[in-house]
Amino acid sequence: MSMGIPPSPSYITRDAEEVPHPTISGSVNTRLPGPCLAPRHTWSSQIPSGEPAWFGSGSAFPDTRGGIGEVLTSVSSSPSLWGKKVVFSARPCVWQLKPEVVVPALEELSVCMLLRRNLQTEWTGFVYKAPGGSHIELGLGGSSAELVAWLFGVKWHLKKELQLNEWHSVCLTWSGRAQRLRLYINGTSHLEAPVNSTLPQRLGQNGTLTLGVSHNVDVNGKLQTETGKNLLGDIGLFRIWARERSAEELGSCADGDVVSWDLRQWDYGCSPEPDNILQCAWSLYKIKMQAFIARFTKPVKLTASLEEITRNWLESIFPDLWSVRYIFVSSPSQTCHVGNNSAALHTEHAQGSRALMNFFDKCFSCEVYVNVTPATDVDKVQSYITEKLSLIFSYNLLNLTADPNRLSIQPVEVNPDVFFRVNVTLSMTGTPRKPKDIIEKWLREKLEVNSTMVVLNLKIMDDSSKLDSDSDTVTRWADPDMTACKPLLDISDLDKINVTTDNAAEIVDMIRDLINVEFGSTGTSEGELSASHLDTVVEKLEKVVDISTVTPALGTDIVKIIADILISKSDITPLANIVLNLTERIGDNMDFRGESVSITAPSLAFSMINVDPGEFNGLTFGVSSFSSGLDPKIFINRSFVSDSFPDTVATISLPSALHGFFSPGARNRTRVQFQFYGIQDLFKVGREVGTAVAVTPSDVTRTPLSDEDSRILTVISYLGCGLSSIFLGVTLLTYMAFEKLRRDYPSKILINLSVALLGLNMLFLLDSWLSSFPSYGLCIVTAATLHYFMLASFTWMGLEAVHMYFALVKVFNVYVPSYILKFCAVGWGVPLVIVSLVLAIDKDAYGNAVSEDAAVPLQANEPFCWLQNDIFFYVTVVAFVLLILLCNISIFIVVLIQIRQMRTNKPSGKSHGSLHDLRAVASLTVLLGLTWSIAFFAWGPGRVVLLYLFSILNTLQGFFVFVFHCLMKENVRKQWRVHLCCGRFRLSDNTDWSRSVTLGGRCKQNQLVHSAFIGSVDTSSIRKVSDSSTESGPSHHQRE
Repeated sequence: MSMGIPPSPSYITRDAEEVPHPTISGSVNTRLPGPCLAPRHTWSSQIPSGEPAWFGSGSAFPDTRGGIGEVLTSVSSSPSLWGKKVVFSARPCVWQLKPEVVVPALEELSVCMLLRRNLQTEWTGFVYKAPGGSHIELGLGGSSAELVAWLFGVKWHLKKELQLNEWHSVCLTWSGRAQRLRLYINGTSHLEAPVNSTLPQRLGQNGTLTLGVSHNVDVNGKLQTETGKNLLGDIGLFRIWARERSAEELGSCADGDVVSWDLRQWDYGCSPEPDNILQCAWSLYKIKMQAFIARFTKPVKLTASLEEITRNWLESIFPDLWSVRYIFVSSPSQTCHVGNNSAALHTEHAQGSRALMNFFDKCFSCEVYVNVTPATDVDKVQSYITEKLSLIFSYNLLNLTADPNRLSIQPVEVNPDVFFRVNVTLSMTGTPRKPKDIIEKWLREKLEVNSTMVVLNLKIMDDSSKLDSDSDTVTRWADPDMTACKPLLDISDLDKINVTTDNAAEIVDMIRDLINVEFGSTGTSEGELSASHLDTVVEKLEKVVDISTVTPALGTDIVKIIADILISKSDITPLANIVLNLTERIGDNMDFRGESVSITAPSLAFSMINVDPGEFNGLTFGVSSFSSGLDPKIFINRSFVSDSFPDTVATISLPSALHGFFSPGARNRTRVQFQFYGIQDLFKVGREVGTAVAVTPSDVTRTPLSDEDSRILTVISYLGCGLSSIFLGVTLLTYMAFEKLRRDYPSKILINLSVALLGLNMLFLLDSWLSSFPSYGLCIVTAATLHYFMLASFTWMGLEAVHMYFALVKVFNVYVPSYILKFCAVGWGVPLVIVSLVLAIDKDAYGNAVSEDAAVPLQANEPFCWLQNDIFFYVTVVAFVLLILLCNISIFIVVLIQIRQMRTNKPSGKSHGSLHDLRAVASLTVLLGLTWSIAFFAWGPGRVVLLYLFSILNTLQGFFVFVFHCLMKENVRKQWRVHLCCGRFRLSDNTDWSRSVTLGGRCKQNQLVHSAFIGSVDTSSIRKVSDSSTESGPSHHQRE
C-alpha cells in the first residue's frame, strides 16, 4: 500500500498560467494511494533579474527553525545546478557528461532543456553519440529559422524560429514501441513524426554527451569538439528521463532519472552562473543519503529503529510545514565508506561551533520523501536540506550526520508506492464456472474501497491442483466451451435499457460483447448485423455520447465498435451520415488532459488537438502506415507543411492563416479534429457529376455499383465524351465557316447548343486533372464552370423545344423582335444567374470529392471537383434538369402529333416510309436531350442495363448532333462538296439551292416566326422538321 501526494509545481515567471499536471502511480501487488493534488503551471522566461522569485506568499522556512536568510547568507556546498545556467560564449566552454554516469540502452526517453540564444547563428543544443559511433544518436540543434532533431543519424526539420535573448523550454521525446518522435517548444507540441521501424529500437548505452557543441571521439577514446555550430547563448535545467513523458510531465520540476541537473554528473570547462529567472517551485523531494551513527565515549545500544531515529532527526531540522512522507532505510553496517570530503562531517556544540568526529559506530543508507509546503524553489530547498543534514544531530547519546558527497536531493513527481503481500486461504462450496473471477471480484469489493487500495498480481492456487496457477504445470482449467450456451441478451434487448451517466460505459461494453456474439465464429470481417440491429447500436452509442462525459477510454471503445461494424459485411450506407456525425461529436465532446489525444482502431484514426489561437503556426496530420484491418500509424506536426511527406498514405495540412477564424481570447479552447477512414463505406453516397456520362443515375438511385461495372462505365464515359467533343468541334467549324448554313434561326440555336455541349464535355474530361492541383480556388472555378455548362446545355435544349413549338404549333402572328438575341440572353444568362447565386450563398458548396460510386474519374480514388452540397445539387441540378425534360417531352409529343397531321394531309404518293419517321424521332430525341430521362428510371433489376444505355446515348449526344445535323443534312453536304472537295466531287457554287438561299437571305427582317412548310405540301418539310434545324423557306430567313 502507498500514500501518494503529487507535488505542486510552479515555475516562477511573470506570465505564469496554470496547466493541469498528471498524477502517476505504480502497479505492483497491493497498493494504497494517497490523496491527489492537481497542480498547475506553465513555462515562461520574461522575469527580469531582481524581481521576486518566490511562488505564493510567506516564508517557506519559519524563524523557529532557521529562516531562509540563514541559507542565503551561508556558502552552500550543494552541487545542485537548479537556478543556474551554463553560459556559452566565444571562448571555449565544454560541458561533457562524466563517463561514470550510466546511460542505459533506452527503448524510450525524454530530454528537456532551457535554451537561450544570443546571436543568429547555427547552434547545437546537445549531442549524444553511441560508443564507437560517428553519427549523432540523439541531438538537438538548429539555425535562425528552424530546429533540427537527430535520432539514430536521421534528421527531422521543424520550421520554427526561437526568439533571441529569450528563454525557451525545448523537449524531445521518443518511443521505440510507438515509433514516434515528438518535439515540444514552451510546452506545446510542434512536431510529431513517425520513426521508421528499420531504425534501432534502443539507444546506444554509455555514450558521450556534450552540451552546446557537437563532438567526435578519436581512436584513443579522447573527445574532440567540433567547431562552426557552437551555441552562443545559455543552457539550463538539462535533464533526461528513461521514458516518454507527456507535455504536462515535461513541464514539471521533476529531475531526470537518467541524467539530472547536478554538477556531480558533469565535467566542465566553465563554471555555471546563477540566474534568478530560472526558478522552479516544487513540493515533493526525494532525499538519498548515507547516514552515520557516531559516539563520543562508549558504544551505545540502539533502542529505537533506524526509521524512527531518522524520522525524529529530519522532523527536528525541517520547518513545521514540511512533512516527512516515507522513510526507507537499510540495515546498519559496520563498514562505512566516507566520501572524499570527510572534513565536512562536523559536530555542532551548543554554542554553534563545530568539531570533527573522529570515528563512527555504524552507517546506513536512507531514502526519504519529503513534502514541502508551500512549494518552494528547488535550489533553495536543496541548499537548505544540504546545510541541515551536514550538521550533527544528537539522539539519546547518539550523533547522526550525512555524507554531503553521497547526498542527493531531487524533486520528484509522486511518492513511492508501498506494497503488501497478503496470503489468504479460502474455501468455496458448489461448482462455480469461473472461480478465479468470483474470488477476484470478492477481493476487490472488500479491499478496493474509496480508491485507497489497489489489488495487483492476484494469484489463485488450489490444493487439489484444479485451478490455473503459475506454479501448477500439471492440471489447469480448460477453456470454456460456450457453443451450447445461449446468450441471455441480444442486440434487440438494448432497446429496453435506458442510457444514464452511470451506466454509459457498461452499455458500451455490453454492445461490444453482443456484437462479438452476433458475429460468432465467422469473425468480424465475415459477420453481418441486420438493419434493425444497426439502428439500435447506433442509437445507443449516440445517447452515450450525448449524456455522458466522453473520456479517451470511452471514446476508444466506441470507435472500436464502429471499426468492427465497418470491417464487417453490414450495410452501413443508410446510417453513414449519422455515424460520421457521431464520430465528430466524440471528438468535440471528449474530455482529456493535455493538448492532444489520438485514437486508432482497425482502419480508423482520429486526432483531437486543443489549439492556442495565439500560437497557432499551422497543423499537419498524416497517416504513415495503413493496412486493411490494422490500426493506422499517424503523426502530427504543429506547423504547416506544403510538401508531401515521403512514405505517407494520406496527409492534410492546415495553414497558419486559419487562426483568424478562431474565437478571439479563447485560449486553449479551440479544438481541431483530424479523422482518417481506411474504409470508404461511409462515403458511398457521394454524388457524381451529371454531364454526358453515366453518373447522374447514381445520384438518383444512391446505390453503389460493382467495381467492374464502374470501370466499364468509366471507360464508356471518357470515350464517348472524347468522341462527342471531336464531332461537336467539327459541327461548329462547319456552321461557322459556311455563312450560308447559319442564316436561319434553327442553325443559330444549334450553334449555341453545340458550344454548351462542347464546353460540358471538355470540362468533364479535364476535371480530374484540374482537381489534382493543390489549389482550392482552382477547384471551385472548375466545379462552377462545369455546373454552368451543364445548366447551359439543358437550357438550350429547352429553347430548341420552344422554337419548335413556335414554328410548328403556334403558327399565326408570332412575331418576336430580336428573337435570337433574347434566346441567347435566356440560354446563357439563366445558368449564369444560378451559378452566381450558389457562389454568393456558399462558395464552399463547390469542392473536391473522391468518387466511389459511378464512373466519374478513371480511377475510383481520383479527386473530382463538383457540387458537394446536397441542397444546391437537388435544387439547381436535379430539379432544373427534371423541369427541362418534362417541358421537352411535352413539346416533343405535341410536335410528333403536328407532324403526323401534316403527313396525313399530304397526298399519299408523297409520303415517306417508317425508316424516315424513325430518323425524324431520333433527331428530335437527341436535340431535346430526352435520353437524359433514362436516369430517372434506373431502378430495380434493370438498373445496370439502363445505366449502360444511359452512358452510351448521353456520352455520344455530340456525335449524334453531328450525324443528324451535318452528315445527314443535304445543304451541309453540298457546302462540303462546294468548298472542300476537288475534281468530279466538287459542286459548283451556282446551284439552284445556293441561289435560292441567297435570294432568301435578302428578305426583309420583319417576318413572322412560323414555318413556310405549313403552307406547303412538300414532304421535304417533314424531313426538315425532323432535323430540328428546320430549314424554313426563303421567306423565313431573317437577319439579326
